[in-house]
Amino acid sequence: MLVTKIFALALATLVAAESAEVQHEARDNNAATLYKQRDFRGASRRVDNGRCTNLKGPLRDNVHSIRVERRSDCYLY
Repeated sequence: MLVTKIFALALATLVAAESAEVQHEARDNNAATLYKQRDFRGASRRVDNGRCTNLKGPLRDNVHSIRVERRSDCYLY
């Protein structure tokens, strides 16, 4: 089950990624939103650009979908 979650997050990140040339343009402060349920539902947490965020609470080990903003990169471990 954990492998499925990791694969889904990796795929979502790849789909939302854009070319490296565009990355240097002005960015919104928010890089991504993580959701507890599939299809961008349930408890959520915004993740800022340039920050390492340690998830706590309902999203700690339970992220089922992620929405990455344009011109942003998001790495999840």
